[in-house]
Amino acid sequence: MPPEAGTEMKLLLLTVGLGVLCFLQITAEVPTQPDFDLQKFAGNWFPISAVSDYGQVKDYTTYEIRFEPGENKKLLGHIEFPIKDKKCRRKKFRLPQGAQPGQYMTPEKKLLQIVETDYSTYVVFYRDNEEYRVLELYARTPEPTEAASEKFKSHVASLGFPVENIARTNLAAPCSEPKIT
Repeated sequence: MPPEAGTEMKLLLLTVGLGVLCFLQITAEVPTQPDFDLQKFAGNWFPISAVSDYGQVKDYTTYEIRFEPGENKKLLGHIEFPIKDKKCRRKKFRLPQGAQPGQYMTPEKKLLQIVETDYSTYVVFYRDNEEYRVLELYARTPEPTEAASEKFKSHVASLGFPVENIARTNLAAPCSEPKIT
């Protein structure tokens, strides 16, 4: 093998190795709520804000979600959203617990993390979709407290998200018509 080919291979391996180290460092820096208590977390949550490192979130319409504990430490979610003909669709999902309490695996095998919650007013979620990362703020009421908004902004900055990409979500009207599953 010519000397240039060996040098190229070493550079390629170095680049791949540094990329893996950077990924592990980014992943390791995302905290999970210590001593997460799923029983205290259960209940209704309203989406408030979201930020992504892929670009600004636009036209982000979301729906109130209800979480509850499931068997084998699963996180159960319930969402109702309007569809055509003034009907509502109900969607349920089950997320198995990940490596520790407060970490859950989505159906796409992606990690959903509870970064921080006080259980009574706000929760900050983190998702890594491989192509991009998302941080979301949910609150127990449609209007978050100032303290919750400040906590979210603090996590946005500390996790390296562009602050200018923070978007307020549009909460859809609740369902009032017959529900279908």
